[in-house]
Amino acid sequence: MTANKTFKDFLVEDLSVFFNPEEFAEEHEFEGTSVLMVVVDDDAEDKQGLVRAHADATDDVYVATKTLYIQEGLVRRPRNKVPIMLDGVKYFVEHTNVSGGILKIVLTKFDA
Repeated sequence: MTANKTFKDFLVEDLSVFFNPEEFAEEHEFEGTSVLMVVVDDDAEDKQGLVRAHADATDDVYVATKTLYIQEGLVRRPRNKVPIMLDGVKYFVEHTNVSGGILKIVLTKFDA
């Protein structure tokens, strides 16, 4: 019966669709382990109006940002500001959040 279910209940039930490799999720190597996740690239070059100001403020240091969405419980929640490896590349954890059965991890990588 669905009468007593909340919106959040329905979201948790739909996690199997969100994390389905035939829908949104892909396998990535996270800290040496293959994990099914959704990765969103948010490179500084894609942010209109912020690129030049950002480059001026950082002396042309390029910042790449990735946001990972992982089903809660598949990996240990990393601490902020620690380095982690994603697909063989070193990133730093900016922040994490857990909500509705999803672990969200925001990573940054700095290149000169």
